[in-house]
Amino acid sequence: MVRVIATARLHLGMVDPVGIEGRRGICVGLSIQEPKVIIEVSRSFESEYLKDPIVVDVLNRLKTFYNIDIDNISIKIVRKIPNHVGLGSTTQTKLAIAVSILELFNIRYSIENLSKILGRGEISGVGIYTFKYGGFVVDSGKKSSDDIPKLITRLEFPEDWYIIVAIPPGKGPDEISEHKLFKLNYPKDVVKELSFILFNKIIPSILDKDFEMFCEGLEEFQKNVGKIFSNIQGGIFSKYSQKVVNMLKEFSVKGIGQSSWGPTVYAFIDDFDRGLEIVYKLRSVGIYSFLTTANNRGAVIEY
Repeated sequence: MVRVIATARLHLGMVDPVGIEGRRGICVGLSIQEPKVIIEVSRSFESEYLKDPIVVDVLNRLKTFYNIDIDNISIKIVRKIPNHVGLGSTTQTKLAIAVSILELFNIRYSIENLSKILGRGEISGVGIYTFKYGGFVVDSGKKSSDDIPKLITRLEFPEDWYIIVAIPPGKGPDEISEHKLFKLNYPKDVVKELSFILFNKIIPSILDKDFEMFCEGLEEFQKNVGKIFSNIQGGIFSKYSQKVVNMLKEFSVKGIGQSSWGPTVYAFIDDFDRGLEIVYKLRSVGIYSFLTTANNRGAVIEY
């Protein structure tokens, strides 16, 4: 049996969604410890394929590209990452399934090529590189639609910077709808401002372990990303996320943002007990939330 464990990621935003300045994307993300997807694959004389469309899609693609007989294996999804809430469930799940199968058959692969086979990395490379490496990642964006974004930087993220994750009711767009949303007009000044914040505040603050500067830079980054998408989602944050953002501001936490299209909202805090207190307050009003930390390793493969 092969077991693959992959963790969710926060998508912290992108610099240039449609490539006004040449490269489309340049996305920023962080791997977090929870939630996780756990896939177990083993040989079996009876097919036990799940009817899940994600599993079916992965199996069909592997059959086509690797020409392997996968009719007698058992695939089990032990744990799931919630889908369409901004935590990267599709990429993590598809890669975990594919890696577990290829490991079972002892077939060599690279995560980048496998991602392309699976149709990942079409908008962002964040999920690819958080799966492979964990930590804080920035991808290179894309020059053409056929590109897989390359990795610009991957940093170890301080594990004593705790992360409040809150998932209010609601769903972000699915991937088909998401592609239709990237037809935007916005000023070049926003792209330049995002680039400045990312490379002059966010990245240096992680290297220096400067919590205050990181939170300040991240909130500035989020506000500018939100300006780009405000006509689509109805404001800097989506209608599902805004209520939680307001509550977190009342709790005086920092580094508040929306992961991808939401509704998942996050905030950073350097006090574990205070973080738990806020999580309990959110839960008391019916908002699913938890406290976690960064995950500084890639997906785990067990045999």
